[in-house]
Amino acid sequence: MAAKAEAEDIAFKLQRGFILPKLDEQLSAGLTSIIDEVMTCAVEGTLEQQAKPTMKEIKVLFIKSIETLLDKKVLPPIDEKFNPPVVEEPEEAVEVDGENEEVAEKS
Repeated sequence: MAAKAEAEDIAFKLQRGFILPKLDEQLSAGLTSIIDEVMTCAVEGTLEQQAKPTMKEIKVLFIKSIETLLDKKVLPPIDEKFNPPVVEEPEEAVEVDGENEEVAEKS
């Protein structure tokens, strides 16, 4: 149980001391601009009889969009860098009576 608490403490420290400051520094202005544009577009596209979109609804949409971006564009090259694909060695071929035969590996 102590290991779990220690891991959570490390994750919390990483989030508060590294991740959130980096996100704030590098993304806050851009995200604010994008969310403002989305909210403006959503409000302008709302019909009179419809309720205007809430900030909570826009946040949910935006979080899903960020997750999609991470899954499709950001994380795959990082995963490949730290977990390169295993390259299997081609099996050796030996020539028997003028024909190629693959050598079976003995277990």
